[in-house]
Amino acid sequence: MRSLPTSKQAAAIVLFDAFQEALEELHERDMWLFTIPKSKAAVSHRLAMYLETSLQKKGYSLGGLYLDVQVNHTDILLHDRGGKNVMSIMVFHDYIPKDGVELLKKTM
Repeated sequence: MRSLPTSKQAAAIVLFDAFQEALEELHERDMWLFTIPKSKAAVSHRLAMYLETSLQKKGYSLGGLYLDVQVNHTDILLHDRGGKNVMSIMVFHDYIPKDGVELLKKTM
């Protein structure tokens, strides 16, 4: 398996493609989670799991990156040991409130 591309733009394309695939998988397999009140943690966990699986299917490993769920005001955070955030995902069951957008901007 290979690591994510070193080019920021190429890595963003790979991650976005894997994210879309993970969302489709979540929708197909675990749509029922959205019917449960306060299921944000479960949705985040499953989405992170599908994201990692999608990357692996595409031949990528996380390498020196870490995928954490529910840390630093975000629901899913892909980062390196040095604290550089590569991808940050916030899960909402409705529209993103303004303070949520501001928190997301601060994580990147």
